[in-house]
Amino acid sequence: MKISTLSLFILFTLSPECMGASKFHIDQMRFNDPLFDILEPDIITIEHVYSRYNTVFPLDEIKHGLIDANSDNKNDKKGNSSVNPTADLEYTSVTNPKKMEKVLTSGFTLSVAEDNLSKSVGETATYHFSIQGNNHWQGSICLSLASSLPGAKLSKQRIRPGETFSLSVPSSINSRWGDYMFTITAAADNDHWVKQQRVNLRLLPSDMRQIEQSNLTELSITDNTPEGIMSGIMIEDAITAFDVRILVKISHPLQRELSMTLTSPMGTIYKLENQSNVTKDNRVQEYQTDHFNNEPINGNWVLKVSDLAAGDRGSLLGWQLFISGYIAM
Repeated sequence: MKISTLSLFILFTLSPECMGASKFHIDQMRFNDPLFDILEPDIITIEHVYSRYNTVFPLDEIKHGLIDANSDNKNDKKGNSSVNPTADLEYTSVTNPKKMEKVLTSGFTLSVAEDNLSKSVGETATYHFSIQGNNHWQGSICLSLASSLPGAKLSKQRIRPGETFSLSVPSSINSRWGDYMFTITAAADNDHWVKQQRVNLRLLPSDMRQIEQSNLTELSITDNTPEGIMSGIMIEDAITAFDVRILVKISHPLQRELSMTLTSPMGTIYKLENQSNVTKDNRVQEYQTDHFNNEPINGNWVLKVSDLAAGDRGSLLGWQLFISGYIAM
């Protein structure tokens, strides 16, 4: 009898039902853990999280986040009586979706009336800016300037939405002509809102002159001949080149078969690429370059046109030169 009772006790202890019962008691103890109380809607905790963070995170997602965090921390509970179920949300911003919609549209916009200006050396360039607040935002904005030309200055250092300011860029007769860039940075709310606007200035020589010459003599373009044909324009003005614009009028069924170069009186060669602007009649191409800058323009300018493929013939109908120059000191 004693053996039978002992055997029954052992079988009961090792049976799946008993194992299941033991597991049930363990799980029951686990679910009595205070951490699982957070699974219920804890208004105080949620309101605290809402007030602390600033990114949209719906209420249901917060609950799921708490559940996931708690699940991850179940196995870590041993030897650690202080488990943070919101650890996974430590770097997750949370707020009311309606409030966040307003935050996303807050801040300001920075705009400028003139983003590209050209002035002669000795003149002053002025750019006009405006600030507009989004969603009635009315914070204070700090302004700063990065300048590639000494002497540039902003009219204000701090500004509010609805106000305007300007950038003044003076130059002297000794200023180096060329292209300059200026970057205006507007920052607010401890750099939470940052906007930038870039403007450009081209300084030109003070004594600029415009020269225009053309050659309208029509020439047949020799088919499949790399040597090509040549047409010249003679310039007599003794000035220095600052900018050169070329118009070429050609009749040819496949202009991509053509190669064109322009050679200055100093021997400088510039290749006229085929992808330049073409007018509606597909015959006039325009090119602009600073390749000849600082060279004297007087002398013979030579346009060379070559046909590099057989089967199609065409003609050079004429071409023009537009040269901006100045008198070198």
